Amino acid sequence: MKTSNFFQTEYLVILDYKSVGALFSFIDCPQRFNEFLKKAGGLKVQNNSIVFSQEKFIYKIRHGEVPEKEQRYFYISIATTNNDFKNYVQLLKVIKKVVLSQSFIIESLQDDLSFYYSNRAYAMIHEIENMMRKFITFFMITNVGKEWVSQNISSDVKTALAKSKHRDYASELQKLDFKDLGSILFNTYQIADNQLLYDKIDSYRSADEIDLGELKKFIPKSNWNVFFKDILNCDGPQLKKNWSELYGLRNTVAHTSSLSEFNYHKIKDLVDELKPILNEAFKNLDKLQLESSERKAISERVATTLDSKVGVYFDEINNLEKEIRDLLPEEHNLTLDEVLEKLVSNKSLEMFTAEKLRKLVELKDNLSFESIPSAENIVQIESQINELRTCIQETWSKEVYKYFVNLGGSATLERVYNEVVTNTHRKLFGSWKTSVRRAIYSNSSDADLFEGKFDIYKRVGKGKWMLRKDLNEELIHKFLNHGG
Repeated sequence: MKTSNFFQTEYLVILDYKSVGALFSFIDCPQRFNEFLKKAGGLKVQNNSIVFSQEKFIYKIRHGEVPEKEQRYFYISIATTNNDFKNYVQLLKVIKKVVLSQSFIIESLQDDLSFYYSNRAYAMIHEIENMMRKFITFFMITNVGKEWVSQNISSDVKTALAKSKHRDYASELQKLDFKDLGSILFNTYQIADNQLLYDKIDSYRSADEIDLGELKKFIPKSNWNVFFKDILNCDGPQLKKNWSELYGLRNTVAHTSSLSEFNYHKIKDLVDELKPILNEAFKNLDKLQLESSERKAISERVATTLDSKVGVYFDEINNLEKEIRDLLPEEHNLTLDEVLEKLVSNKSLEMFTAEKLRKLVELKDNLSFESIPSAENIVQIESQINELRTCIQETWSKEVYKYFVNLGGSATLERVYNEVVTNTHRKLFGSWKTSVRRAIYSNSSDADLFEGKFDIYKRVGKGKWMLRKDLNEELIHKFLNHGG
């Protein structure tokens, strides 16, 4: 931070003949430029000083011509030794205003005042950022568990720390961007699945049965509004807005080292507003009592914030689980284990497919609840997702084959779609027709998607397919029992 009592601003003022016209011939030396400042800005220029509002400022000027261009430049420096910047700031505004009013070009070369504000603002931003990290770390450890943090570091960090004399394991939360710190507290998310909401609404037979309390559980809420709003009487959306605005100003400070007096005071106001709220929230952390589902949702939320890939994979796992559950659409109250047991017993699902889903969901829960996935974990998740997706597609392959048999061995895609709609036990959503087509194309040498294992279908026209006539019982048995 600048600590001396000397503040200097340097401008490069450029006159282009094409833009300024006759003024180009008149303002051809420092003396003429100073005369221009006197007339246009009402300034008193005396030797190496400018007098403004009865205060004297240090002033320097020199000029030159731009080679082979009808352009002239003036380098001017204005400085003060007074820590009261009021008149200094107004003087700079006057100079910029009169220069720009005549279509001169002005470039800032040095701005000690802006740098001064930037440094002071950085200290405030650094303080509030550390307060937020402390708050979220304490919130996670005391409500989700210390293992979440202790297992939170990658292998290369562990290696480096093992060689360090201090060996203090820093939380992965320290890696979070300033903006992401706010998203953990202020972004809304939904704990309950939408399908449960649809089932709940569908179960109502009259308006008298509607339970608003139950329905409100499905409204997306932020961690702040759930756990702190009532305690502190402070709404999350406004805090989120303030944090987002502070993030934008923080980027100005971090990327340009330049800050106006106005933005400095804006940062100060935002920090002054946020600090007491975070302090009070921190004092109330030990009063929280979280349910298991809330702790799980929070840990998963933080995990996906730390690594965007994880969020994509977690969503994919949730979608795969939903697709399996849709095989028993009327049993939405059953646990996943109960759903899988029923599907295996009625032969709608192979045992190994059920086990793959169970292990994948367990892996997701463990990773989000206890630690942040490493690169190895992410590869493992991706591999298991691909395996499970293949298994689920195999259930479609069996179902589509059954419909072709019912339709006499030959059908258009539209007839197959109608057969699915009429007979399937699944709850159909957006991409189900893609799954039907893939069940055909991946098992036909007439299609680009042919996987080369079971050649079951023959293309007999545009959008029309048939079962091949040379299929033997052994091949069909393998196709239906070992995956197609």
